[in-house]
Amino acid sequence: MTDSTRARSYAEALLQMITENVAGQLGSVQKGLKANPDIKQYLGDPTVEFRDKSRRVLDFLPSGASPETGKFIQYLLSEGAIDQLDQIVAEVNQLARGGPRTTEAVVTSAVPLTAREQADLKLKLMEQAGGDLDLSYVVDPDLIGGLVVRVGDRVIDSSVASRLRQLRESILKAL
Repeated sequence: MTDSTRARSYAEALLQMITENVAGQLGSVQKGLKANPDIKQYLGDPTVEFRDKSRRVLDFLPSGASPETGKFIQYLLSEGAIDQLDQIVAEVNQLARGGPRTTEAVVTSAVPLTAREQADLKLKLMEQAGGDLDLSYVVDPDLIGGLVVRVGDRVIDSSVASRLRQLRESILKAL
């Protein structure tokens, strides 16, 4: 194992540990809020001062919780976003389990790509996407040539069929 690989492994382990810790702290607040159904009305009451709302919610944090988690909870309160805590906890737990989610990508080609072509294409797409990709490959002979790449909700169509369709449309418009 190279030094950089080892350093990356240690960094990933540390990040996972920190993320799991924060997820646990947020989970405590989440449980506290769920166990107190009348708190939603209390937090929504405009006559209650922010510091009182903050104190009440911060009481759900476990002892020894990080100050950053407390500040984050206060930020959610100030933004009126404390009701999104369930989704936030789910996302933090996802990150703790495996880091950032991979983006799904589908590459459609007229002929099967070689392993080398797939590897080169994956590297280029990962650079553009800025993260890891879960690539799948589909063969569609109707494309005639070229590729159609779907990365998340983005589509890059460089197929011959698409170009022929565009050419036909421009000719029909000209007539």
